[in-house]
Amino acid sequence: MGELFSALTGGKYQEVTLTRELEASAREAGAVLPRRAITLSQGTVDQLYLAVRLAVCELALPAEDPSPLVLDDALTDFDDGRMALALDCLKDLARERQILLFTCHGREKACLEG
Repeated sequence: MGELFSALTGGKYQEVTLTRELEASAREAGAVLPRRAITLSQGTVDQLYLAVRLAVCELALPAEDPSPLVLDDALTDFDDGRMALALDCLKDLARERQILLFTCHGREKACLEG
């Protein structure tokens, strides 16, 4: 989860922790203490919970017979920079399993083509 979040944030954050209540915290690179999700920007929180969902999929779905991963408007609230980082991360994950990304926007396609 931490590796995914680091990739999604361009290396700004290094570590993610979850409480038993599934409240997430993230530690910035070089910081001593993690920050609770409530103190992060909405864009960073969206990246954090995408990392959590992707990590759960990696843990729960069998690697020997990888099932497709379906994402529906998962990047809608991301700004263009965050979207580009997320698409790079998803391209890396697509080497292991098929990823179907549904969206009502054309910017994801434009980013992937350009």
